[in-house]
Amino acid sequence: MTDLAQTDWTDGVPALFFQRCIACERTWYMPQDFCPGCGSNMPERRRSVGEGSVYAVCAVNRAPARLPYGNPPYWIALVDMAEGFRIMARCDSDVFIGQPVVCDFREVKGQLLPFVSGGRKDD
Repeated sequence: MTDLAQTDWTDGVPALFFQRCIACERTWYMPQDFCPGCGSNMPERRRSVGEGSVYAVCAVNRAPARLPYGNPPYWIALVDMAEGFRIMARCDSDVFIGQPVVCDFREVKGQLLPFVSGGRKDD
């Protein structure tokens, strides 16, 4: 049975979760059964506030595969989230390195995807 309080965009729910190690306090994005830092087998899952800053931006002019992520050209960004982990998300072409961004979610060809845009949630 799926815990709806812990589902995220990969399950079609507009939410972003990360993991944090109770033992060494390391954070990471992709779910794992153990901490990639110290090996503890009891990571906790937390919901992100959805704020971060852009680490890198790239235009995709040729899609890597026939995936339901939309037709090129489109832009993607690597984003350092406030909690200390990094994600890849879609973005507009005017997003720049170092810019504060907020992560929302948009549907592209029936697939819910993370999308970042400039600003903070309290703006």
